[in-house]
Amino acid sequence: MEYDGVKYTLLMRNTQNYALLSENNETVAQIIHRGIMGGWDVITEKNFPSEVLLGIFIFCRYIESENELTIV
Repeated sequence: MEYDGVKYTLLMRNTQNYALLSENNETVAQIIHRGIMGGWDVITEKNFPSEVLLGIFIFCRYIESENELTIV
């Protein structure tokens, strides 16, 4: 992803923990599931517009749903 002339990498640490890394591998945003409490925390080190963070969150949820196995 590129935003404001800076390239970022979305890293899926596991299905409930995502990190957005800058070009020098600094974590600039994290999306973390709260576990048994439910819900998600979005933690940012940089001021991204809400639509950028929402887009990243929706993409992470899509990736999570793609990783679920269907049990028959």
